[in-house]
Amino acid sequence: GYSEAKRGEIAVYKSPDARDGHPTVVKRILGLPSDTLYMRDGRLYVNGAPENATYATATPGRPGADEAHPDFVWQKRFEVRGARFGNPPAEATHDNWGPIVVPSAHFFSLGDNRYNSKDARYYGFVPFENLRGRPLFIYLSVDWPARRIRWDRFGMGVR
Repeated sequence: GYSEAKRGEIAVYKSPDARDGHPTVVKRILGLPSDTLYMRDGRLYVNGAPENATYATATPGRPGADEAHPDFVWQKRFEVRGARFGNPPAEATHDNWGPIVVPSAHFFSLGDNRYNSKDARYYGFVPFENLRGRPLFIYLSVDWPARRIRWDRFGMGVR
């Protein structure tokens, strides 16, 4: 079970993306109900405050950082215009999107390895009912571009 989701913790949940067959995924919870989220140049902002943890920032100039994706279109329904956080970009990209507001009974997650996995930027907010639990350790870590298993991460505790 899951008692209460907290910002910054890693969660195991059923993906809301039916196109992927609703796989079980592991991502970091970064937005809770009523939070306003946006990303500028790879830095995540929660309610106007920048998240400074390494998992909430990106390396500037990384290939694909300003790439748009058709799956990001869901964000249009939740965008906030005229807010103190500024208006959303004309088209959401990996590192520039929002502001969006997390609806009640949902959360928003990002992958720590965000350029090599799908997360809530692609499939939208996740219902709390999809939560399955918290991971205890890393049992598999793959560097997909290099097509190799990262054995040095095997068995490590989750941070």
